Amino acid sequence: MDDYFDLQPDTDEAFRFLQKMQPDGPWHVVAIPPDGKLHAASFKKDQEEELADWINEQQGEANIYFHVNELRSGLRNAKAKKGDVVEIIALHVDVDDLSARRRIEAYEPPPTAIVMSGGGY
Repeated sequence: MDDYFDLQPDTDEAFRFLQKMQPDGPWHVVAIPPDGKLHAASFKKDQEEELADWINEQQGEANIYFHVNELRSGLRNAKAKKGDVVEIIALHVDVDDLSARRRIEAYEPPPTAIVMSGGGY
């Protein structure tokens, strides 16, 4: 595989990505470790350092996901359900086909971000 697939933990990059997607927060994140026990956490704009620490703690231990869309007020430290989404901010797809990158990049309109998560895009 080429260097593109040489994934390395990068807490700073993960944090910058979350800031780009939701500049003012809040950020709702979920870690799923191999044992399957979800660890959800929510962070406000004034908790950026705590968010970076949380991401760093999960690196190499769990898959990390974030809730793309705006969630209902008061939901904290929990994995959201469909009914918890109050506003669609972005659309996202999970593509588990490693050969799909060129097709994804050629799509119109182009994606805002492409994330290589290890098992696909």
